[in-house]
Amino acid sequence: MGEGLVHGVIARTRAFAAPRDGRLSLRANFSWTFVGNVVYAACQWGMLTALAKLGTPELVGQFSLGLAVTAPVMMLANLQLRAIQATDARRDYEFADYYALRLLTSGLALLVIAGIALLSSYRAEMVAVILALGLYKGVQSIGDVYHGLMQGRERMDLISRALLLKGPLALLALALVFYLTRSVAWAGLALAVVYLAVLLAYERRNARALLADEAPQALRPRWQLRRLAALSWLALPLGLVMMLISLNGNIPRYAIERYLGQGELGIFAAMASLKVVGTTFVGALGQSASPRLAAYYAEGDGAAFRRLLARLIAIGAGLGGL
Repeated sequence: MGEGLVHGVIARTRAFAAPRDGRLSLRANFSWTFVGNVVYAACQWGMLTALAKLGTPELVGQFSLGLAVTAPVMMLANLQLRAIQATDARRDYEFADYYALRLLTSGLALLVIAGIALLSSYRAEMVAVILALGLYKGVQSIGDVYHGLMQGRERMDLISRALLLKGPLALLALALVFYLTRSVAWAGLALAVVYLAVLLAYERRNARALLADEAPQALRPRWQLRRLAALSWLALPLGLVMMLISLNGNIPRYAIERYLGQGELGIFAAMASLKVVGTTFVGALGQSASPRLAAYYAEGDGAAFRRLLARLIAIGAGLGGL
């Protein structure tokens, strides 16, 4: 599941790569995003299926509870930096600023998650699951800031190929490690290893290519406290909102685990995972269109902004009606 396997998969998809210079069309970006999100969502659902088939509902419940505990903390720590980064049409902040802030907040989030796990009343096995999944989500959050760079440059094809790598490799790693160890914690660590391998072998390489015309240190974090403080203050409301949304979605999981047990939580998690289908299309559309909308706004092109916004509203209304 290491870098060698990732490089092998990349080599097989190289023939389908889009040109690295210039942004893609909105249609191309949407198509890439939709395909990548569908495959990735299917693999996420496949993880629950693998745990259910190879283990028990209780183990599925452990996995779901671990994600439910880590998600609100990581959503707050992420501060929706990817959305801000992708729509920063005037380039008020550079990649180095977003990268530094993400490293800082992700590190703090891991400490908070560890504190929650160790100070809670969970058994040692569940504590290990929370810590492993926290590490997995932490690595994922670092990759997310690279995705923000790609999205801002309207190169959703690069993000989608990353998802096409991560999804199947993560599913394979989780199923194989869980089959060998029967441990959700070790399976969670396998996910972290896969995401780290893709980050180093693919996402960082593409980020370096996108920043090739800038200074050599453009890919490194920049620790300027004044800029980090200003960016944090700008992003904090978004982070708080996303934390509350995540907390609201996970409250049923906390309640079911507390009053009914991990087995019932596993059944609930498997059924609730199907709702991802409805959000995949809308998510792809929003991710593809937001950089273009931001560019129109920054350029003062109100007519183009309104035309694209009207198209998005029409598509969203049609999907809602369907």
